[in-house]
Amino acid sequence: SRSLIFAYVFLFLGFIDDIWPLEPRLKIAVFMAISLAAANATFVVATLPFGEYFVLQLPFALGLAGTALWIFVLVNVVNFTDGVNGLAMGSMAVAMLALAAVSFVYGSASGSGIALCAAGALGGFLIWNAPAGRLFAGDAGALFVGALGALVSLLVIRRTGVSAFVPALAVLPLLADSILTILWRLAGGAKLLEGHSEHIYQLLVRKAGWSHVRTARL
Repeated sequence: SRSLIFAYVFLFLGFIDDIWPLEPRLKIAVFMAISLAAANATFVVATLPFGEYFVLQLPFALGLAGTALWIFVLVNVVNFTDGVNGLAMGSMAVAMLALAAVSFVYGSASGSGIALCAAGALGGFLIWNAPAGRLFAGDAGALFVGALGALVSLLVIRRTGVSAFVPALAVLPLLADSILTILWRLAGGAKLLEGHSEHIYQLLVRKAGWSHVRTARL
């Protein structure tokens, strides 16, 4: 499907970035362009329900921008948090299982099937990744899984009609870590495009002395 094609595009970009690191501004521009193309080619979220009786109808341009932003954010968030064995990929496996359950309850066999396939593949990877660290995702794996998660969630929304907030809740731990880290760095006057080790999971390992396994389990 088109969703998988765009996920493979991100995988290829991650492979290039693993070998020849891309300049941050160039990478952001390319990721944004691919996210827009992916949203336009797959599914644009046009409604946002707030409670039972109020549904916000979005103009196409705003829906397209918001959907592309979701893809862009999740791709980067998974990449940002892929620094502890089992954390990012384990969290995405849980999220895929959640989306599979939602799809099953709402009668979408295709949505449930692709989410379960993603969760199963991540489970196979985690056997080698955590806790021994015999296999790593790298940028290629992290970008692919982030894109796959974002695009699978759009498929689930389209097939089931559930709120767009449901996939965001499924990946809330990863989103919270990245958003809080960005706010923390902005408050401290740091440049967002500079490398750092101030994510919550990094502080747990570096400052609190937690193991990778304990951090990932949390």
